[in-house]
Amino acid sequence: MKVFHAVAEATNYESSWSIQPYREALWRAALQVESLDGYFDMAPAASAAGILTAAIDRFDTHTEELRPLVAAEDFAGLYGNKRIFQGMRKFLNANGGHITGAIDQSELDAPDGGDSTP
Repeated sequence: MKVFHAVAEATNYESSWSIQPYREALWRAALQVESLDGYFDMAPAASAAGILTAAIDRFDTHTEELRPLVAAEDFAGLYGNKRIFQGMRKFLNANGGHITGAIDQSELDAPDGGDSTP
């Protein structure tokens, strides 16, 4: 599964948001991109938060355009997906740092299955 992954600026605090396959089309439309693969690519929190704000606004201003992209199996609906974006933005605004993604979840695993601590 693909994720967006953020790392805080001053601590080792991290957060990831799973990109369910059935949400990918909706999220691409909200972010106005062709692909989420590698989208933020270590973007600084401030610039990524601005991008997320624009996507969040699209949920309000382009509701009828986005609604058909909500998959039948997506229990979160349009509002819930907007809230996910708001949570991402909140993390970035509160913690700084950077965000990357969409990357495969396995890229976050420690190399060779070992502990990631030195």
